[in-house]
Amino acid sequence: MSTPVSLRGIQYLRAIAALMVAYLHMVGQREEYQPFLMQYLGGGAQFGAGVDVFFVISGFIMMVTGSNCTPRQFIVKRLIRIIPLYWILTLSVVVAAVLSPEMFKRTTLGIGAVVKSLLFIPFVNPDHGGEVVPLLVPGWSLNFEIFFYIVFSAALLVRPARRLLWTGLFFSAFVALFAALPDAAEHPIVKFFASQRLFEFWLGMLIGRLHLSGRPMLPWAGWWLILLAGAMTLMFGFPGMDGIRQSAYVTVFSAAAIVFGMVGLERVGGVGDSRALRFLGDASYSIYLSHIFALGAARAIWADLYHAAPSLPGAAEFAVFSMLLVVVAAAATYLRLEKPMQRGLQRLTKSRATALAT
Repeated sequence: MSTPVSLRGIQYLRAIAALMVAYLHMVGQREEYQPFLMQYLGGGAQFGAGVDVFFVISGFIMMVTGSNCTPRQFIVKRLIRIIPLYWILTLSVVVAAVLSPEMFKRTTLGIGAVVKSLLFIPFVNPDHGGEVVPLLVPGWSLNFEIFFYIVFSAALLVRPARRLLWTGLFFSAFVALFAALPDAAEHPIVKFFASQRLFEFWLGMLIGRLHLSGRPMLPWAGWWLILLAGAMTLMFGFPGMDGIRQSAYVTVFSAAAIVFGMVGLERVGGVGDSRALRFLGDASYSIYLSHIFALGAARAIWADLYHAAPSLPGAAEFAVFSMLLVVVAAAATYLRLEKPMQRGLQRLTKSRATALAT
């Protein structure tokens, strides 16, 4: 999907966030390379914070582009955007797990798991250490996305001036309710719904509100400072804070600072044009959902072709090979599947809306 020039910086962030998540999952593909990748090339869990950036971007985009829709129009548009590719790739996991189980390190099929995955119902997946993830593992974030879409569509019934406040109060009450349940700290589903990540959507909405109002106005250097501070704390944490508090607080506000800084920087003309990053941003959803297939293929190909003892050069070569395969596979998925499918569905919904109006 194309994005107006005024939001091209958001596309750059989408590209970077998707590649961060793909890189994180690449590190776990071959255990013998993990020590080298972790020590020398950077392979820590901080790369998973690309998802946090996505959540802030989602809240921003909904506030900027979705505020003039009716709840029904909003939900239809978002489901058309999210569901088709996710369902196709989830069902592809099912088929591949039956025909070529070696592509996946851990995948056990079951009717319940398939149905819950397709319907965005969170469940504890025993194949992934009891984490709350669907069969298409990156799809766990879509459970949050769908929940946010429902909340935002309800907010569209409220006067525009009160939507930000209403959404913030709802998320606060929702998280507090689940956090107060008995054994909240031990139950995976309760922990999932009590996640601080819900506030990333709200912070994105806040940034969208500020963007639409034209405030605040900072010089070019000020926006760069916010962007770089967010990036540094997201990747390296904040000195003097333990790991639990880092994940609970620093990640949320660091991701928001990155988006806030990029949006502000673009407003003052500080973001140049990059066709490659714009394309990768357009294809970011395909990168995010399809990269596990590319990584599975990379692992299998590498096992057949590379038999040298584990080393830093070998780990670097595998990382480059895997990430190139991720980009190529995602570009093909976007150009041959996602983009044509989106265009067809958009034409179909516009035709139906026109027919209903006449």
